[in-house]
Amino acid sequence: MTCGNNSFSEHVASQSGVRKRACWALVLFACPLLLAVKANGQESSQQLRVATETNPIDAWPMFRANAARTGYVDGKLASQLHLQWVYQAPHRPSPAWPRSPRMPFDRAYQTVLSAHGVVVFGSSVDNTVYALESMTGREIWRFVTDGPVRFAPALWRDRVLVASDDGFLYCLHIANGGLQWKIRGGPDLSSILGNRRLISKWPARGGPAVVGDRLYFAAGIWPTDGIYLRSIDLPTGKEVWCNDDSGAIYMAQPHGGADAKSGVSAQGYMVLSGNSLFVPTGRAVPAVFQADQGTFAYFHLQKYGHQGGAPTMAVGDMFFNSGTGFSSDSGEKVTQLSSGQLASFKDGLVHANGKQLMAYRWVEIKKPDRKGKLVTSKALKPAWTVKDVTGGAELIAIGDQVISGGPGRVEMVSGTQQKVTWSATVEGQAYGLATAQGRLLVSTDAGKIYCFGSTKVPTPAEIVQQLDSSPYGSNARYAKLAEEIVQRSGVKEGFC
Repeated sequence: MTCGNNSFSEHVASQSGVRKRACWALVLFACPLLLAVKANGQESSQQLRVATETNPIDAWPMFRANAARTGYVDGKLASQLHLQWVYQAPHRPSPAWPRSPRMPFDRAYQTVLSAHGVVVFGSSVDNTVYALESMTGREIWRFVTDGPVRFAPALWRDRVLVASDDGFLYCLHIANGGLQWKIRGGPDLSSILGNRRLISKWPARGGPAVVGDRLYFAAGIWPTDGIYLRSIDLPTGKEVWCNDDSGAIYMAQPHGGADAKSGVSAQGYMVLSGNSLFVPTGRAVPAVFQADQGTFAYFHLQKYGHQGGAPTMAVGDMFFNSGTGFSSDSGEKVTQLSSGQLASFKDGLVHANGKQLMAYRWVEIKKPDRKGKLVTSKALKPAWTVKDVTGGAELIAIGDQVISGGPGRVEMVSGTQQKVTWSATVEGQAYGLATAQGRLLVSTDAGKIYCFGSTKVPTPAEIVQQLDSSPYGSNARYAKLAEEIVQRSGVKEGFC
């Protein structure tokens, strides 16, 4: 690892109101540089009062509740939930890999929910981070980045941590969206075209994870251009370590007998368990690093080359990826389940495949090792099954209740009663689920976020997101220059 200090780490004092900063936009083919001004951290008229320290209980602070992405929290939802409000974005999400079922991480606007009652999510369409009141769905603030925001933010104390395709990791204040600091994931500000958008050559596609006071994220998806894994000390915003050599590893390739210089391509939410940092690699199995120093541990690309996918979950001394359980220590296959969604559950796991929900319990078994000696190991034993459960898109659990999301529907299954106890119709595929404070948030690929709660509301609120006609400010002078460039060059199609 040769990364030095990040030369583009920027710290910003706590602020209110509107902060403006300069950014550059490129008009393709004409090749001029235009200066634009962007408004960040717009303050709500009724600004939230946020304590310096927050209680992590009764919050959903990151994707699937925690850095291990288990999708499980203690607690209980009401047996019957009622729609509180619906938030409608003007555009459906724009996935990076719309034709790959192995990389569904940005199919919906994934939400997190703070202990302050703030719902936060990012948009892959308009590059914006939004904060809503959990009780009403009313917008509190918005913050504009320079690229698609494809991952759920991570929350830490009164901070919101956001990874963007512009290559930066942003730290915002949860009260007003004010920029506290940002860190560039890659080595410079080079840009390329990706998904018909101008993005960083090293987009931040390793979704942020927080353990204690440490943040982990990754930038770069093309190994030959370099992959950058970074650990950040959150109280200071300073880099703890950087791994910049995992994109140039001489290793066995998916096709047998083929060795070449390749490496890790960060595509999915970072996962942590113990001292293991799991980096999803898109359609392949995850690569594993040591979390304390960022050193490379293993990446079994050839051995499991035809398995894998972005969704990854760590439980105890194992991690699961595409229905397969692997040893965290060695990366070797330990157990196999069918395809579908997984979540941790009481003394085991739950698994939904779109047709049924299955619960498993951990048991100890004895089996021979390589030398024939009997050793004790853990295995999954079927516990119960509930048939005809909608699912296949997302699965979480809260206490004894399991929430399964699928096409046009979300359902609750009671582990005690072993039956569906509640369901609701939604528009689109329910790829996003989050729960805290007695509420259930459901995000779909139709660009909608549904909030369900225990109280019956006569008329649930319908919030339609209003487009900001000038998210980067008026910039009249630069708009005139851009118009002149288009007229002189004659180029009227392209990207900027």
